[in-house]
Amino acid sequence: TEHTELVAAGGWNMGSAIFYNDLGEGYTTSNETYGQLRLKHKGFFAQTYFVRNDGGSDENPVYLNRTGLITPLERAHFEAQAQYNFDVPSLLNSEWSTGIDFRNATANTENHVYGRNEANDDYTILGGYVQAKFKPSDKFDIFLAGRYDGYNFTDEKTFSPRAALVYKPHPLHSFRLSYNKAANPI
Repeated sequence: TEHTELVAAGGWNMGSAIFYNDLGEGYTTSNETYGQLRLKHKGFFAQTYFVRNDGGSDENPVYLNRTGLITPLERAHFEAQAQYNFDVPSLLNSEWSTGIDFRNATANTENHVYGRNEANDDYTILGGYVQAKFKPSDKFDIFLAGRYDGYNFTDEKTFSPRAALVYKPHPLHSFRLSYNKAANPI
């Protein structure tokens, strides 16, 4: 329809390359598949994508040149986001955005790279956010936002607040006073 856009993309590629790390140079040959789906409808936006790399095969393993040791690194990454934007003119002419994010990154090195931590190397995050912009006058904007996240590798949950006041004495000039606290789980 006139207000809806749907985009899909995907593919496969194969490549080989020399890589460098603290154990010396190595050689990798791997296959990768990827895909993305994106939807936009009026104030709603959603997307998801994935990337999967096979990390080499038995016939073409990833290995270190100096030792010949194999270092397979099969990996996958999946993300999904959804966001909704809307206006509330009766509440200080406000504009709102709210959404959720999900991210999952996994790796399988067949115990060659992460060893005993092989089962603990995945990374998953789930978070949500809300942001509002209030326009009490032509010269002032007030921004309020917050984000809450949870993680698979810790029981800790994090909250990141943000607030800003913008004064615009002239269309070409503005002053901003802001506060924010970023969260980083340990």
